[in-house]
Amino acid sequence: MCDQLIGPTLYALYKYKNSNKNIVIFASNNYELNRLKSSLANYIPSEDFIYFEEDELIRVEYISRSKEMNAQELYALDSLLNAQHKIILLSPSSLYRFYPNKNVFKAASFSPICWTSSSLISLPRLFA
Repeated sequence: MCDQLIGPTLYALYKYKNSNKNIVIFASNNYELNRLKSSLANYIPSEDFIYFEEDELIRVEYISRSKEMNAQELYALDSLLNAQHKIILLSPSSLYRFYPNKNVFKAASFSPICWTSSSLISLPRLFA
């Protein structure tokens, strides 16, 4: 008897090893998505995954998603900007969300600034 995960795992692994393109995997629900991700993680580095997990609970306030889901979605969208040879994992509810196009997302995003010790202002001088 074969597990339902062996076929999709081996096929995704074959495609990943023999291609330099992105691979999109669509699972029927978050449970299957997590199982497939953990199965593939045995063979593929975790930094090569872009993960669009969705909260499948129907909330009374549908507009208020958890902060963790929002953060994961922003991270995944940012990872897609320059994705090369990645595995993109999607759940069904992630297909029905509105996502900005690439230019709008780049324009609305900010880049963190790295400060050096010479560019910092000491607090006493700041409030003087």
